[in-house]
Amino acid sequence: MLGIQYRALKSGDFNHTTASILLDADGRVASRSTRLGNADPAFVKSVKAAPQRPPP
Repeated sequence: MLGIQYRALKSGDFNHTTASILLDADGRVASRSTRLGNADPAFVKSVKAAPQRPPP
């Protein structure tokens, strides 16, 4: 559903895609980044622009 690929390794561990995914209030992907190391400026901008919901 989120497009994260994975595979089981012989050791019993898993190898998987690295991704940061921002979901909207309805659970839809609002932004996605597979960038490692430094922050992805476009993803950070999306997070900052996302509406904030007060905690329950």
